[in-house]
Amino acid sequence: MKTREEFVRELEHLQNEILGMAMMTNESIVKATESLKNKDVTLAKEVIASDDRIDEKMQEIEQACILLIATQQPVATDLRKIEAGIKTVIDLERIADYAEDIAKITVKLQDEELIKPLVDIPKMSQIAYLMLNKAMDAYIHGDKEEARKIGEWDDQIDDLYKAIGKELEIIIKQDPNTAKQAMQLILAAKFMERIGDHITNIAENAVYIATGERVSIS
Repeated sequence: MKTREEFVRELEHLQNEILGMAMMTNESIVKATESLKNKDVTLAKEVIASDDRIDEKMQEIEQACILLIATQQPVATDLRKIEAGIKTVIDLERIADYAEDIAKITVKLQDEELIKPLVDIPKMSQIAYLMLNKAMDAYIHGDKEEARKIGEWDDQIDDLYKAIGKELEIIIKQDPNTAKQAMQLILAAKFMERIGDHITNIAENAVYIATGERVSIS
């Protein structure tokens, strides 16, 4: 059995690893969106390639969390941090998967002119980027008040998703030939909406660390 000081150091290292994974994930969100907006296939392929590294990081952190539980028998807040850590890296991995999916849409559309300049999807991405930073801050510091604010940002992403769907529906009605690409763009917006949902889950993990309660803040 390790000393309390050794355990605290390992827990801090674990939190730093989770924070590092979040930074990798946020970078994927930004790059995937830029790749789609600018039809940058090279950037899209960077996102696709980075997904394997993020998957590996998730597995490493999960194993470290399980080892801490098995060898240290943590209690109360420490145990909640580890449990929340496992859930958080799963959400981060899913976010990275959605970023990869957006990058794959870039590759699919590489030989096509965009049917419209992309405005709202990049807005969703900007909000998601800020959301993830704020959610991770709340997670690291166990700040339940900041965590609860994340739900308001998620509402903004949901509203943009609905607006994108309506706009593209009009475009399809005006020109049915745009339908195939429009559906891909709607799919990209849906992936971004799901990213917002997973970030909200991370914020809920922050509340759990602080209070021991599982809440819904969406």
